[in-house]
Amino acid sequence: MEPSRQGQKLHLVYATDEPYLFYVQVSLCSAANLASRPEDLVAHILDCGISDAAWEAFAGHLRSIAPAVEVHRHPIDISQFDDFRTWRYSRGAYGRLCLGELLPETEWCLYADGDTLFLGDPLEVIPLFDPDKYIQGQQDTVIPLMNASWFKEHNVPLDPPSYICSGFVIMNLRAFREHRLFDRCIEALKAHPTLPCPDQDALNLACAGHIGLLPLRWGTLGGKIFGPGPQGCVHLAGRKPWEPCFGKFGYSDANAVWVHYVRETFGKTLKEATGLSWPRWIAYRLYTRLIGLALCTLARIPAMGRRYPWIPLHYCHWSTRGWLTKRWWER
Repeated sequence: MEPSRQGQKLHLVYATDEPYLFYVQVSLCSAANLASRPEDLVAHILDCGISDAAWEAFAGHLRSIAPAVEVHRHPIDISQFDDFRTWRYSRGAYGRLCLGELLPETEWCLYADGDTLFLGDPLEVIPLFDPDKYIQGQQDTVIPLMNASWFKEHNVPLDPPSYICSGFVIMNLRAFREHRLFDRCIEALKAHPTLPCPDQDALNLACAGHIGLLPLRWGTLGGKIFGPGPQGCVHLAGRKPWEPCFGKFGYSDANAVWVHYVRETFGKTLKEATGLSWPRWIAYRLYTRLIGLALCTLARIPAMGRRYPWIPLHYCHWSTRGWLTKRWWER
């Protein structure tokens, strides 16, 4: 792998409209907080519908905590994607497809969704860029399995081992320009208007054969956050921490990490961060810890551990307990 010709700058990109802007702010601030050289972090916000007042508040807060971080606003005409369906949230997700043209002087960038949280130095991503790949990300094992019948029925090629989640992805913008990858994504969307996860599927189809996988610590999905070794960035895909849901395993430790960061860094109350009252939060978390203790104890039995290897990855343990404390986020 060649070193990046872009030097030591990391171009970190988000796409958002105004309702989602705070969550992008949380992710970006976590990156700025942990960057070893904040002056080498360049943030690009794809404006998919942000008022000037909201933008000034956003940029002002970032300047107050990380004045060395550059931040650029890029208005996006989202109406160009009106003919395409949305997957879960706004059409702003399509904004990432335009990056080759929006950043014409940039060789590559790191795109992140607003439901990500950095737990390590974002600049450590720089050596991971591979100029021979169009995109690099974390393998998504759920979507190909869940939608396998659709791809088979519509005769659309799918390679599950190289299918990645587009919520945390290194994008080779030079390749996007040279190989017309934006046009190829649009062609895929038009040819298959019922793609189950349209923007992500189109990106994987357009870049097929040139997709790389990142180390597990980058873009780690929430259910695997507590694996061995240091984490770089967690992707809280699925049920969001600001939309608490009491599932059979309680309120996840991964989502609780996000809540602690928001409360300590942004001064939000528990109610503002999650919509939950203290009694309900305590009940949720107590249930989670009791279930986690029971499952992790069972997982020590060899047969159970082999059958359910995900259990230790799902719960905070001794080496990662700091993420749930005020002191860690005050560093």
